[in-house]
Amino acid sequence: MHLIQPLTKLPEQTHKIRFLMKAASYRIALPVTQIVRYSVNGSCCPLCPRCKTSLDREYESFCDRCGQKLCWDRFDYAEILIAPIHK
Repeated sequence: MHLIQPLTKLPEQTHKIRFLMKAASYRIALPVTQIVRYSVNGSCCPLCPRCKTSLDREYESFCDRCGQKLCWDRFDYAEILIAPIHK
């Protein structure tokens, strides 16, 4: 059994390790700390802390776009952002 890997395999293994670490990071709950308010109709939507897209509903367990696990403990103190008007 070889204890030292050939140098040609190191980049491939590094890529796999980074991929697995990134995949695992989505399962660590991130707090929802921002809300976007649309000035056209006055509606408000929470933002995913990872992908920054608006969430369809409050208090979802996971973002339906990127899969990030969400924590709603700090939602009452969320920052409100005003969305720009597109013409």
